[in-house]
Amino acid sequence: MDKPTIRLTNDGLQLTHGDKITAEISWSNVTKIITYKYDNFTTDEICVAFRTWRESDAWLEVSEEWLGFSELMKVMKQRFPEINSGWYMAVMQPPFERRETVLWPAPESSSQP
Repeated sequence: MDKPTIRLTNDGLQLTHGDKITAEISWSNVTKIITYKYDNFTTDEICVAFRTWRESDAWLEVSEEWLGFSELMKVMKQRFPEINSGWYMAVMQPPFERRETVLWPAPESSSQP
């Protein structure tokens, strides 16, 4: 299966397959951002997932292996400046452990579970 592309918009992001938009979120609707990684036997795959107030039980997951991920990380720094700048290295180590971490809202300032 082809990997989606992360396309940034003025107010959020879209996942696309070719010209078809398969998922979309607005930054103003994001209530939580987490990161974790998958153990793919010989490599790890770091992901970021977004939860929105419209879909409190659903997460939009993006992978570091998808086109547009590095651009997304730059925009996340600007849009959510409270995110710890060392998060990527922290989730990367140790290898092959999930290392699920809340990125936003920052755990120390969050009143959400």
